[in-house]
This record gives sequence, structure tokens and C-alpha cells, in this order.
Amino acid sequence: MSGWRFSLADPTWEDGVDAVPTEERKREFWEIAVRRFATHAGPRPPQPCLVVCRVTAPARWGRPPGGPLGRAKGLLDALHDDRRSGPRYGACAPLQDDHPEHVSGLAVEVRAGEPRTDYLVGRGLRIAGELLASVPVAVEAPNDIVGTLGEKARIAVDRIAYGRAVREAFASYAGLMNRRPAALVVRHRPQRDEDNTWAT
Repeated sequence: MSGWRFSLADPTWEDGVDAVPTEERKREFWEIAVRRFATHAGPRPPQPCLVVCRVTAPARWGRPPGGPLGRAKGLLDALHDDRRSGPRYGACAPLQDDHPEHVSGLAVEVRAGEPRTDYLVGRGLRIAGELLASVPVAVEAPNDIVGTLGEKARIAVDRIAYGRAVREAFASYAGLMNRRPAALVVRHRPQRDEDNTWAT
């Protein structure tokens, strides 16, 4: 399918499966993806690398499929063994893990259609379209991954502060919301894994 907004200048690893992840059914997706990608011939992609995920998912009750939120972590975790559960690759995993020194960017795009997920892994993110604005936000996005109750409370406070900073930063860009379709690119410091700030 043509017309995707995200691509790579140098894709060194490509594969796909006839399945899509959701927040509730990540493990089922991992079972299918790991079984397929474990047979992928060739060396592991050069790292650090970028991961582009192109997802087509069925529409439900006349509504478009859900977007990247709720899919991003399941998509990236399907490429490595550094997760708490699910099937294992062993030595043949496409990625060592999803830490910043190995994965420098994650792009997820979702369309309506029959279930399918295609991966491009490599370097040189390309974005088709016109740059409408570059908006700096001075507050760091908090981590999504919660380990303790105390951390959960702290992250909740940090999210409120971050949301306030984002609203203030975008206050003079109200016209951006009238442009459809659009791609949102978030650049942040490499302080955490690429799939750990999507919910925020």
C-alpha cells in the first residue's frame, strides 16, 4: 500500500505479519510476530536504529480504528526479548532491546483495513508532508512505566505538569488542529526507552 507518511532512507530489515496489537491483546500479537520474525534470514539491523510500524486495522461499528496509543509498546516489544512475558527469540531477536542506545526512534502509523503490521528497521526517518510548526516544550515527558505506588503518584503529578506545559506551548498554534491528516513527531532526550512515553 502506498502513501504512508513514515518511511526510512536506509531500511536494513523489513518484515510483517497479518495481525495487529492492542493494549489488551499484546501477547497474542507477540506469539504471531515472534514465530514469524524468528525465521527472518540475515543479520540484526545496525544499532542504534529507527523502527517504523505501518498498521492496518479493522474499523469497528463505522468508526476508524484506534491510533498508535495502546499499540506502540506491543509493536516494539515484539522485536526483542527484553520484556516480562511472552515468547522468546533467543539469539535471533531482531533487536537486542529497546533502550536508547539500540533504538533511537519509533514511528507508528495506523490505517483502516484488513489486519496487517509491517516493520521497517534502519536509519534515516523520512516524513512525507509539509512542516507546519516546530513547538518546543520545556518540561520533560514523564515515564509511562510504573513500578511502585509512590512512583505512580509521582508520575501522575508529572503528567499534569507536562500537560499544562504542552497546552501553553501550543496556545498560539490553534490552527494546527484544523489540518487533516497530520503527523505528530515528538523529539525527546534519550533518557528512556522509545515506547515509554506514548500514554503521556
